[in-house]
Amino acid sequence: MMDITLDLPKRYIIHKGKYAVSDSNASDSMSVLKADNLYSYAFIFGPHSKWPNLSFTLDMK
Repeated sequence: MMDITLDLPKRYIIHKGKYAVSDSNASDSMSVLKADNLYSYAFIFGPHSKWPNLSFTLDMK
């Protein structure tokens, strides 16, 4: 339909880590963003969220 050719890998590397989602607001401490073992983070927002949520992954292997 869109005439796109994708070259997808036949093997995938599995990464494991610890993840969490927590509420956050402007006055919260974002100390997790300074963690040495932080792999990724995202501020996510849902349609009925009171505050943005912080999603993060630590200890990737």
